[in-house]
Amino acid sequence: MALTQVSLGATANDGTGSSLRAAGALINTAFAAIDGLARTSVFYVTKTGNNATAEPGNPSRPYLTEQAAFNAWVTSNAPGALVFGVGTWTGGITVAADMAHRLGLYGFGRGVSVIGDITANGSTPSTAPSGESGATGGASKALKLVSDGSVSIGAISSVGGTGGAGGPGNEETTSTNGGTGGESAACVLLGVRCASVDIYGGVGGNGQDGGNVGADGGAGNVAMHGCSVAGGVALGREANPTGTIKISGCSIGAPLSAYATAGYAANTFASSVALGASLTNNVVATNLVEDPES
Repeated sequence: MALTQVSLGATANDGTGSSLRAAGALINTAFAAIDGLARTSVFYVTKTGNNATAEPGNPSRPYLTEQAAFNAWVTSNAPGALVFGVGTWTGGITVAADMAHRLGLYGFGRGVSVIGDITANGSTPSTAPSGESGATGGASKALKLVSDGSVSIGAISSVGGTGGAGGPGNEETTSTNGGTGGESAACVLLGVRCASVDIYGGVGGNGQDGGNVGADGGAGNVAMHGCSVAGGVALGREANPTGTIKISGCSIGAPLSAYATAGYAANTFASSVALGASLTNNVVATNLVEDPES
């Protein structure tokens, strides 16, 4: 909606500003536009929904699957939310491109809302032709997820693709090297409740006929705040720590490992901790195990 302002005039009561009726009409138009934007940014999902007839912002016409609702949100190209009814979904969500906006994940109704894995991994190239080194693995996709814990999510992963294997040696090139692993994208997880989190670069591909294994891929920046993870959290690779990792206020029921060139882990509980030397450590190691259904 184009911005149209109410004219206030040059000075008070000078008769040059918008009339009361015109000003009221502009205000009504603005509120209607805001209401419409809010409605079309919410995508309802229930066990009795129908992907073919679903309408954004209409709880009476929900989607059936989390992937269909996610795809509709991607098409909207705006911040939004998936709102799940009571039930368990196992299909999961595959993220095919970097998330340009934040996506809320929320549950409603008297019962538990459980959804499948959220996967944003990079691709692995095919083996290179004879005499050629392997290609670089595909980069993972950026995630921007916000929740209040009312939805229990499966595994969340944004892992770079494995580097491609080198091709067979030939008369000109007796050995070939594997490709570098793909990089992992920047990710933000706020208030998310899930089974596990894996965000790191892909491993290098295998060389052939005596060639070298490719280098591991680097990792983008990661922020995790107020998250509850029943299993483990693995961020970055010890062999190739890159980016900045910021973790605070999280409960992690299994080991936490994080490797980066800068960052911190603060006010967080985990069963055990392995942090790179560049990260400030304020993690309490404890045998905390969270019941994902509680």
